[in-house]
Amino acid sequence: MNKTIKTIVATTFTVGTLLAGFSQIGLVDASPIVPTQQSTTQQQNHQKLIKETKQLAVEGKVINSESFGLDSSRDAIVKKWGKPDPDSDAQTLFYTKRQIVFELQKNKVKTVDSMDKRFENITEKEIKQALGKPNDVKRYEDGTEMYYKAGKHTLCFVLGSVVEVVVY
Repeated sequence: MNKTIKTIVATTFTVGTLLAGFSQIGLVDASPIVPTQQSTTQQQNHQKLIKETKQLAVEGKVINSESFGLDSSRDAIVKKWGKPDPDSDAQTLFYTKRQIVFELQKNKVKTVDSMDKRFENITEKEIKQALGKPNDVKRYEDGTEMYYKAGKHTLCFVLGSVVEVVVY
């Protein structure tokens, strides 16, 4: 009987050790998968955002301009959104909280500039994957501008310390 108990204890100890080892291996192997899944999801979200941005640019808008876009009137924007930031003037409406700037000519929007946080971390490679080769690229010491035709408008991604999207 002593021999049987010793065998059971030894077997239990061996199986327990193996299971603990396998669970540790499982934990070690599983951890690198999570960032890969997150990065894939982020890339998919970026692709969707970039394509949506181009579609809105065809309409003369950006993702955070709501119903306003190119040719919208100054009065309509101010009426709906309220008084712009104090540094605004006759040619520019700044709405810092909304992360958007409207450039005006004769009280009509001619350029929309978005600094929406959803554009953070978007890369040149992701833009090219979503939209193909740009019509023009300008490289500067502190960033890159990528230009795409969007219907009768131009869409520009400005990649630098902050990512901006400009439609004109």
